[in-house]
Amino acid sequence: VWETGVDEEAEERWREERERIAAADPEDVPAGRAGPLPREPVATLESFDGREPIEPRWSPDGESLLFAALGPDPDGFLRADLYRWNPSTGRVERLTRWADLRSADPLPTPTGGAGRAVAVRNRHGFSQLVTVDLSTGAVAPLTEPSVQVVWATPRVSPDGRRLAAVRHREGVWRLVVAEIVGAEGAPLALGEVLELPTPEGATVADPAWGPGGATLFATVGAGGFLDVWAFAVGDPGEETSRRRLTRTLGAALAPEPTPDGAALFYLSLEHDGLDLWRMELGEAAVRSSLRGAGPAEGPAEGAPPAARPGLPPELAPAVRPPLPPPVEPFAEAVLPPPDPYGAGPQELTPLVGFALAPSGLALEAGARGGDLVGRLDWFLLGSLGDAAAVEGGVVTAAWRGLPVELSAAVFASSEEPSRQDTPPPAGGCAAPAPLDRETSGLALAAAWDRRFPAGALGARLGLYGAEVEPLGVSAGEGRGKLETAAATLRVGLAWAPSRGKLSLPLELGGGLQEGETDSERWRRWGLRAGAGVELGEAGLRLSWQRHGAEDVLLAFDRFHVGGVRRSVLPEDADFARVPAPALPAGYLTGEEHEAQRLELSLEALPAPLFYERHRVASDLAGKVGWLSLAGVELRGSLPPTPIVALPAARFTAGAAYVLEDPVGDLQDEVRLWAAVAWRS
Repeated sequence: VWETGVDEEAEERWREERERIAAADPEDVPAGRAGPLPREPVATLESFDGREPIEPRWSPDGESLLFAALGPDPDGFLRADLYRWNPSTGRVERLTRWADLRSADPLPTPTGGAGRAVAVRNRHGFSQLVTVDLSTGAVAPLTEPSVQVVWATPRVSPDGRRLAAVRHREGVWRLVVAEIVGAEGAPLALGEVLELPTPEGATVADPAWGPGGATLFATVGAGGFLDVWAFAVGDPGEETSRRRLTRTLGAALAPEPTPDGAALFYLSLEHDGLDLWRMELGEAAVRSSLRGAGPAEGPAEGAPPAARPGLPPELAPAVRPPLPPPVEPFAEAVLPPPDPYGAGPQELTPLVGFALAPSGLALEAGARGGDLVGRLDWFLLGSLGDAAAVEGGVVTAAWRGLPVELSAAVFASSEEPSRQDTPPPAGGCAAPAPLDRETSGLALAAAWDRRFPAGALGARLGLYGAEVEPLGVSAGEGRGKLETAAATLRVGLAWAPSRGKLSLPLELGGGLQEGETDSERWRRWGLRAGAGVELGEAGLRLSWQRHGAEDVLLAFDRFHVGGVRRSVLPEDADFARVPAPALPAGYLTGEEHEAQRLELSLEALPAPLFYERHRVASDLAGKVGWLSLAGVELRGSLPPTPIVALPAARFTAGAAYVLEDPVGDLQDEVRLWAAVAWRS
């Protein structure tokens, strides 16, 4: 928000600077003003919680601004709602919730109070004008919803008796005016909708009423030019005249007259972007000139001359371009009975994944199938690798046709950490061989999530059963194949309140897994928390993890730190793995684990810098000291993207320097990695 008057302080500073320059060099040409002086805003509303304010309109009393902003609904879809901002106090109030409203313009309120506004509702492809009660958020229709008629930028006259808007019908945007019928407090309706005459082939946008309600300003596109025009709007049945007010080579947009009618603000498109202009304008003079002009002014309207025969239409806007052919009327027909969508039309896409890390090299290949909207998503993947890379295959599918996402996976995997160049040391609370195993089983899961402004809440319930065959010398030797089963509950909350470029991301989550292996019951749990501060692309984040296990007897049921997550292992079957790409798989093992991580993001770097440390504890070996490393890592996740036929994915790439290693010989080594893992 800026003051519209002259900034006397800025003028005084400019005069003093001009005098200083003249005194320093009296023979120099006096400094001239190349443009308007910078203005200090009276108040500023930054984007908040990821929502950017758009289409502001002053309340009739000039105390607050009504605006629209996009925010997520519980399913994550962006919806437009109305808000009110008081610049003097800075308070922002949400007026509607998931109402799909834009371009709201308040009605005058003679008796005070919150009043009502006229707005456009675009929902499910239908467009209509509605009224909104600004105290309750209740919405009432002014026009019927339609896919053939599209409305935009409704504007209420100063006396509240008439409404102007632009309406798209039969391929053309037209300026229309209608009477508002209804008493204060009663439902409102529109009288007869009248189209104002515009130049042939023109399109119209951004109407704005003059202070007396007798003149309507709008941007008119005619003959290849976009300019501000004024229309005389009398009582119904009176002749309407028009006059062109600007002549630009770029565009004159969004006109708005001052309350006294003495001037007109508008945006001008220049070579370096949009500029804000003020045109001195007497309302009485404009009305007088319009009354004497008549409805058709011919060449005086300023349109370019018609194209001469032989001149190519590419010369537009120097010559008038030919009019497009008329739009064919919309052909209405009776629709046949709908076919159930079901799983939708399926399509196949090849998938390729990989992992290159100190734990080994693994390559994945397979196919993804599913429909365009992601109701059914499935993929088949196989993995081959060396060293401790996870090998095997998985068939997984997810169904999203319900409020809860259902998924299932059948998998078989094999991994042998003892084959790594740097196998897990005995000081890491486990000998190498106990983690070597082959696993096959079935995993089922149900997931639920809800979005809210600047955050999301999610929960996931999983079940899995598997057969595990220990390889080599291990605590399971002599038992043969072991049967294991577990139930898992995970919950998570992510929230990132923001104001402008400043954001404060917060994260909380946890998981509990109850299961048994070879009829021996155990329990595992994990907690995580994170907080940070971000300013644009720069930021600082601190995160913490804590894991614990009770009554576990076999090494692979304990938590093991190191390696990367792979696509062939479902999350619930891989609960005990703590990914640490810089470390060999299973480098640290124990019933307890704690991790701390600090990330620093800088605008000059493509990936954040980090410092990370881990430690584990075991009933057999006690507590191990901190293993710490520092480096640079780019990591993230992508949701399922049906439109490009991709399932969910996690990716990571980076390099780290091992600062301390209390259990092995990795200290002072540099470790590199890169990996992609797919999820249904």
